[in-house]
Amino acid sequence: MVSLVTGFFGLIFCLNFDTVSEDRIKMSKEFQNFTVLGRNDFSNNVILLPSPYKETFILIYYPAMAKFAVFGSSYVTRLERYCHGDLKVPGTVRFFGKGGMRSDSIPRQLLRDLIEYNPDVVLIQLEGNDISATSSPNDIFQRLLTLQVDLHHAGIQEVYFTEIVRRGNFDKSPGLTATSFEKQRKKINRLLLTRLRYIKIRVNFPEDYDRDQVHFNDSGLRTQFHALRRPFFA
Repeated sequence: MVSLVTGFFGLIFCLNFDTVSEDRIKMSKEFQNFTVLGRNDFSNNVILLPSPYKETFILIYYPAMAKFAVFGSSYVTRLERYCHGDLKVPGTVRFFGKGGMRSDSIPRQLLRDLIEYNPDVVLIQLEGNDISATSSPNDIFQRLLTLQVDLHHAGIQEVYFTEIVRRGNFDKSPGLTATSFEKQRKKINRLLLTRLRYIKIRVNFPEDYDRDQVHFNDSGLRTQFHALRRPFFA
């Protein structure tokens, strides 16, 4: 057994398949990840992932069950329905979503609920709705930065922001054009990438989008699902 990584998310080992009996390994075909099965407490804090090395897998051990939160707009509520509230991570997960939410219109009660839940990690996806014909990318970023600071002060230290993804429908933003949206979202994404913890969602437009050209179809939701799980196994 060779230790590869240590950190917030526990210990990571590279093991040979011969070291674990077959009856204690189960593969999820839907999400393509391995989990350890067993009756002891240790198995509840372990997840197995395919390794690039032949006949080996990567075992990630979590010393304690963590609490995760996903916070944001309708992208979050739709993801919750898609995965039935289960991100397939070793810990408890709660979704805090509200359709149409912007960084300047976060419901106070929803934010209080998030803070009271006191997650170890929170993933935030809401900034796309902030862009309008008259919005400023710097102002939007500053509001996101303030949100991160507020969450840090509340004791939530691991805060991630997703990139703003493309969209093709601007009916709810009078005067906003595709060109203006693209210019603003790219600038905000650059600021997120350089200043905050950033999650890229590699969806293709329009292939991974629903008919409204704003939200994801099943293909896009699958990509979003895997992207939001990435920090847990980084």
